[in-house]
Amino acid sequence: AQVRDLGMREGEIYCALNIAVVYRAQQQPDLAFSALKQALAIANALEVRELQSQVHQQLSQIHQLSQRYDLALEHYQTYHALERELRKSFNSCVVPMWSRTTKAAPSVARA
Repeated sequence: AQVRDLGMREGEIYCALNIAVVYRAQQQPDLAFSALKQALAIANALEVRELQSQVHQQLSQIHQLSQRYDLALEHYQTYHALERELRKSFNSCVVPMWSRTTKAAPSVARA
C-alpha cells in the first residue's frame, strides 16, 4: 500500500507541474507559483531528487517571469545543484564500456 501511495503522491507532483506550465502559458504566475509550491512540498516530503529538481527549474522560470530575479536565481542554483547531485549519483552507478576488462584474442605465432 505504501508503494501505491508513493506513486500517487508522485503523480500529484506531475499534475502540479503540468498545471503550472498551463498557468505560466496563460500569464498567471501567481497560480503557477501556488501549484509549484504544492509540488515542492510533496517532492521534499518524499525526498525525490528528480522531481525536486524539476520543480525548482519551474520555480526559477516563474520568478523570472514575475521579475523576482533574486528568487529566480536562488531556484535556478538549487536546480543545478540537484542536477549535479543526480548526475554524480548516476555516474557512480555506471561502469564505462572502456573500463571493462576483456580478454584479448591469443596471438598466433607464424612459422
